[in-house]
Amino acid sequence: MTKKTLISCLSIAILFSGQVAASNVNVIGYIPDYRFDAVKKMDITMYTHIHFFSVTPLADGRLGWPSGKSKASMAQYFTDFKNQAASDAKMMITFGGTSEGSSKYFPEMASNTVTRTAFVTNAIQLALDWQADGIDIDWEWGYRPSTTEHKNAYIKLMEELNIEADKHGLLISNAISPSAYFGDNTPVEALIDSDYLVIMSYSYNGAWSKTTGHHSGLERSIQDGFQYWESRGVLPESMHVGVPFYANHYTNATTVGSTFSDFKALTFGQLQDLLAKGYKVVEDDWLGTHAYSDSDNSIVFYDSPSNVAAKINYANEAGYGGIAVWEIGQDDTNQTLSKMIETTNNPDPIDKLSAVIDAPDSAQVNDTVILDGQGSHSVVGSVSYQWTWNGNSVGADLVKLEVAFKQQHIGKNLFSLRVTDREGNTDMVEHTITVSDPISCDGLAAYQSYEAKTGNGYYMIGDQVHYQGNKYEALANNLFNVTPGSADHWWKPLGPCN
Repeated sequence: MTKKTLISCLSIAILFSGQVAASNVNVIGYIPDYRFDAVKKMDITMYTHIHFFSVTPLADGRLGWPSGKSKASMAQYFTDFKNQAASDAKMMITFGGTSEGSSKYFPEMASNTVTRTAFVTNAIQLALDWQADGIDIDWEWGYRPSTTEHKNAYIKLMEELNIEADKHGLLISNAISPSAYFGDNTPVEALIDSDYLVIMSYSYNGAWSKTTGHHSGLERSIQDGFQYWESRGVLPESMHVGVPFYANHYTNATTVGSTFSDFKALTFGQLQDLLAKGYKVVEDDWLGTHAYSDSDNSIVFYDSPSNVAAKINYANEAGYGGIAVWEIGQDDTNQTLSKMIETTNNPDPIDKLSAVIDAPDSAQVNDTVILDGQGSHSVVGSVSYQWTWNGNSVGADLVKLEVAFKQQHIGKNLFSLRVTDREGNTDMVEHTITVSDPISCDGLAAYQSYEAKTGNGYYMIGDQVHYQGNKYEALANNLFNVTPGSADHWWKPLGPCN
């Protein structure tokens, strides 16, 4: 097995032009232990690599397990995800991370020949026992090697791990800093034989920041992440750009670059509840998407479906390895972001732009309904949305349209969404919502078919009946043997009976 991550000359970054390369890219998805049960209910077949997160390296070279889990339970979860993933997905075991001090003992363990050898032996054996495809090393942040001794220890650890991995055909990957801030503590020699690298470009801003800002914009990921590591000799095709499935919410702030008082991280699923409050969305495939609310006095930053598509397309065209998602279980219940990955990374050549409306088919008077267009996608990035309601324009550049139904809306309401991408291509979809008024049918006669002998079932304009739980009003005289619900021009539907 030949592994080369470094080159002697520098690469020149390719600007994204919107044209999609023919081949697909790698899609790495992390599944942390605290999200195991949630992800077991999800579709993960769109991911080419699953990073099972995580096992803790201990100071003596033994392996530690997450709180509340054992080696046996972790093995079962790993097997379950292996069966759940695509048949050709690469199953990787992550060692380290930030949670519970999972990287705490890396420096001590790697600095000692005996404990370092013990860890390499234990990690390789675990991968073989679990029939994994490889090992992912995530030596993180506060425990990054900052001294010469620890940097040399990191190099030796990776050298020895790669030698043993090669003997068994196992892959080796590294999760590394998205900028020089921590990246300068990572000796590039430690990465030279890795099969691929995860650039953790989803944490540029957060609770520690002085001002609001996007934590994973594509532009910054390129400038601070890709270009930084390329300047140190790392091959583009080995690198994977970070994609957060979470949002950063700041309060007492409504603009980019402003100070804030409080911070909270939200899953993409939790974000939907926030956006439903009427936040104004500002979407940008380069800088990242944010939404703000003057009434809530807050601003939230996140990767929209369009941002996810843009990162995949940039990686594809510029020759990078792909994307890395932190983390799969933070998606919403519809798996909007994962589905966007699947669509973008395997585009239908005929359907590169698609408008989608997610909304109910029926509602009642006084209901407020959200028509969700965020499932719309373009392989070059959707840039605008235009809604109509019964032919009238009702919303521009709104990803979600909120409507309140009144008495005058009883009946069928036709909505349309037109999406325009950055190249000027358009697509439109329509959706009908039937609005009814839950009127009492107490004392109302049931519909009857016509009987000549009795004259029953013979109706005049304005006559009202109930039929199969719904109320109807006759729209013609001398009406008989026309079943309510079969022809709206004869019987006007008035809604379901209470």
